[in-house]
Amino acid sequence: MLGTVMDDVIEPAAEDFRLPQVLAALADPHRLATVRFVARHGESWCSQVMQEAGLEMSKSTFSHHLRILREAGVLTKRIQGTRGYTRLRKDDLDRRFPGLIDSIVSADTRLPGRIDGRQLDNCLRQGGDAALRVPAAHPAQHGAAAEPPFLAQLRQHIPAEVNVERRSAPLRSSGRR
Repeated sequence: MLGTVMDDVIEPAAEDFRLPQVLAALADPHRLATVRFVARHGESWCSQVMQEAGLEMSKSTFSHHLRILREAGVLTKRIQGTRGYTRLRKDDLDRRFPGLIDSIVSADTRLPGRIDGRQLDNCLRQGGDAALRVPAAHPAQHGAAAEPPFLAQLRQHIPAEVNVERRSAPLRSSGRR
């Protein structure tokens, strides 16, 4: 049913996944919690996901979040009787973006949903518990692990003027205190 209309949502074929759309779908804390729940528990009844993942929202809002995840190719849905079941398209995602979903599901959730520049800089500078650690420019010099394959794909979508390497010193604030 992939690539076809299924209860009015078009779920893309794996080769049509776009990294910016997948990352945008995963950027919302409710959608991220949904994906993590489904990744850990397998195919689940939609109301079960809402209840057991602690997502306090209306069914229509949850349906909207599922729609975004399905349109990005992260989840798929099947209907059986009166229940809708959702499951992670892990094999498709791994084939298209190796390591991405495993990194996201196992990421440290202690970081707040929104972080400011100082928090991000500290995380990158320390190589701490970032959800998606960014290795230094020369991993061999710093003893860092090799770059995950999806990070190279992500770099293609980041403007050249944005520095995504680990910093050796914190950013300086230009504002007055």
